[in-house]
Amino acid sequence: PWGGAAAAGGGEGSMTRNRTAHRRPRKEEAAPLEPSPTLFPQRVMPEKVAFAKDLRAHPTAAEERLWQSLRRNALEGFRFRRQQVFAGFVLDFYCHTAALCVEVDGPVHDGSQEADALRDEGLRRRGVRTLRFNNEDVEVRLDEVLEIIAHACRLSVKHDAGRAGISGQRSP
Repeated sequence: PWGGAAAAGGGEGSMTRNRTAHRRPRKEEAAPLEPSPTLFPQRVMPEKVAFAKDLRAHPTAAEERLWQSLRRNALEGFRFRRQQVFAGFVLDFYCHTAALCVEVDGPVHDGSQEADALRDEGLRRRGVRTLRFNNEDVEVRLDEVLEIIAHACRLSVKHDAGRAGISGQRSP
């Protein structure tokens, strides 16, 4: 960053900084960005953060079982977060790389299909796909659930890579 002789106003050995080479682009110069779920700035209310922490501390049996299979990049290297606050919602599991939300619906979701559909649509508008499984699916058919999740992750990454004109490989 120090320009030396090439810096404006500097001679041999000058320690003046070349300000023009490292200045931030003006707003009108910035390249337009494509929509991405993580490019939406969000202010997270402290109550949502506290609620998410409480949900992480007290998971349902099905959520805990699924989390043990998703944590530490265990599913084909995809990183999941649990009880992630996103766009005002608390998502059971969220994979940023694949822009994928995984919900485990227990009895608390009985009768809330309309609200769930509105929530899923709000996430979809922000580029996030939602997969929903009930507790029984996770508890009885965990391998099938994991294969569905892995397939959705692979498709999302392949689709995004195709749009960018690169191979479907994820960066580490």
